[in-house]
Amino acid sequence: MRIIPAKKPAAPGEAEFIPQPDDLKRRALVVDGDYDQAAEPAIRRAQKALERVRERSRDALAEGGARLAGAFADFERSPRSAGRRERLFRAAHDLRGLAPDLGEELAGRIAGSLARLLGYCPAASLALIRAHVDALRASLRDRDDPLADEVAAELERRSNDAIAGASGGEARS
Repeated sequence: MRIIPAKKPAAPGEAEFIPQPDDLKRRALVVDGDYDQAAEPAIRRAQKALERVRERSRDALAEGGARLAGAFADFERSPRSAGRRERLFRAAHDLRGLAPDLGEELAGRIAGSLARLLGYCPAASLALIRAHVDALRASLRDRDDPLADEVAAELERRSNDAIAGASGGEARS
């Protein structure tokens, strides 16, 4: 970086013109004129980088699933414990954010449904929570199950019904 000392202020009524660098003008014309062609290599590089991140982060997804399973095992021993419920909620919420970024949209949907259920329905049935955890484990283990979308939709529907029943109105999505 080069520091250029400021010029002395211009006299009143005198204007100072700052010339635009020629190379910026040339670059702007290239990008404006050939945007698709200029953007294509950058998009390909970004997609390759995302794939590398996904490959490196597969372990993080498995760790998130294990953390959720551990939190559920603790919660199952004492379902009325606010701390254990919070830990299970956090594990589900973390998976909800992580899974879609790593290409596991189904696991993200199920984790999101579980997080909503735990967040909005204080008296959610243990069976429904267990169904979510089991479905999450299955979705992370077997990624090509043809019934998985139907299971996720049913879990979301049941969660929304439980939330609506707990709040006395419509469930939030």
